[in-house]
Amino acid sequence: MAQLSFSREVITPAKAKQLVEHTIATGFTNRRITTPFAKRYMNDMLSGNWHPDTGETIKIDTKGAVIDGQHRLEAIIMSNTEQPIWVCRGIERDMFQYLDQGKPRDLQDIMVTEQWPEPTVLATMGKMWWRYCQTQKLHGEGNPFAHAGSFNESDGAIYDWLLTVSPGIRGEWESHKGLISKAYSGIDRAVPKAMLFYLLYLWKQYSAPDALEVFAYFSDPDNQASPDKACGWAVKYCRRLRQMQREQGIGGTKGRHGDAKESMLVALNLMWDAIHGKETIRSWSGFRNAVENEGGFKVTG
Repeated sequence: MAQLSFSREVITPAKAKQLVEHTIATGFTNRRITTPFAKRYMNDMLSGNWHPDTGETIKIDTKGAVIDGQHRLEAIIMSNTEQPIWVCRGIERDMFQYLDQGKPRDLQDIMVTEQWPEPTVLATMGKMWWRYCQTQKLHGEGNPFAHAGSFNESDGAIYDWLLTVSPGIRGEWESHKGLISKAYSGIDRAVPKAMLFYLLYLWKQYSAPDALEVFAYFSDPDNQASPDKACGWAVKYCRRLRQMQREQGIGGTKGRHGDAKESMLVALNLMWDAIHGKETIRSWSGFRNAVENEGGFKVTG
């Protein structure tokens, strides 16, 4: 039976390099380094969001090889910081196959634990809001991972960010969840609730009355006057694209900035700009072309 030992050690960049080099020397082959994960840990270390006392350990086998924890060591090297790390030594090498079999805890899991309402909706909305605030891009280039990992943070760090920067999100959801549900039904469930909540929250930063008026229209677009022609075109675009998804299977979720949801985001923000005079669009075909020019899917009909 293996004799395991646990200790809290300060790992310097030099020590991290030594552990990595010794691992290679023993003949143990780790998984290939996934750069985004290493950068995520690096950013947490640099921003002060690295928390060593979670119970997670770097695992070292009986030959001194690191069999779990290479990304944390790489992050220490990349950040050029020393970090306190719990280390477990003395693991038999054949235990490697049983490591990392669980599902990582994500933002939704954290919100469930912290008893947030509708964690499925709010976790997605929270990440969309975080993405926008980091990049100031409404779509497409708003992918934070395209910025050399500079905005690549763990879900725990994103949760802390939400509590610090936008603590009112929970209250906003409670205040407007009924309106969002009506809008979701009114657009025939073409636009996800998380995206609708994100847009309402975003637009309210600029004009709460206009945002609420648009959402009132979304709630029953077939039986009330549109506050602007662009509102009707946006609803038509989202419904048509959703129909094309069902019929033709276009716009899957692989590559979130090229999928149907992203195209809807383009259309809805284009609508908002048209309402406020930032875009001049005179027809349904012009609206479709404008969305396509911004990288959205082409719809027919």
